[in-house]
Amino acid sequence: MPAQNGRRRTLSKDPAPLTTSHPYLTDQQSGLASGFCRKFPMHSLTLLPTHFNAMLPHASSNSITTMKRHFDHIDLRVPRLADVAAFYEALLPALGFSRRVAIEGWLEFEAEGEGDAATEFFGITESPGHVSNENRVAFWAESPADVDRIAKAAASAGARNMEGPMEYHPGYRAVFFEDPCGNRLEVCHRTHAYNH
Repeated sequence: MPAQNGRRRTLSKDPAPLTTSHPYLTDQQSGLASGFCRKFPMHSLTLLPTHFNAMLPHASSNSITTMKRHFDHIDLRVPRLADVAAFYEALLPALGFSRRVAIEGWLEFEAEGEGDAATEFFGITESPGHVSNENRVAFWAESPADVDRIAKAAASAGARNMEGPMEYHPGYRAVFFEDPCGNRLEVCHRTHAYNH
């Protein structure tokens, strides 16, 4: 992906197709890969051994290795930053992104951390040709009451097309809404994994 506004993302490439006998995967990783590809058939998806390491039992214990953080940051595009600034200045602190970061051309908030430690952040920048679409960013809430609290903050900030908050499934309370330029957002609290 090309650099945009000074931020660049790259994806690993692996010329070998992913099969149960993938030459770069251990037998255990191959089993995980085969199950993953049966569940999520994506013909253009490339998976490498490192993608499965977090799912494998840790060498020194019977527990599964898990990530402490599930994402690093979100870069959101809007046609005009001035149209959404007040909305995100109210919403992001309510979501726990309470530390404002001054970066030219960006409205950016970080989660609190210790000292200079890197934390998750949410950044918004202008892209004049941006058109809102069906993508949605869903934020985790600590409790059903937290979903309701953040829903009130979103409504007060000027959220559009709000649905909820309500219990959509047992153990899944959420509120859906859009920012002032139509980007779709959600705040949810889930207590059960989906059964596919």
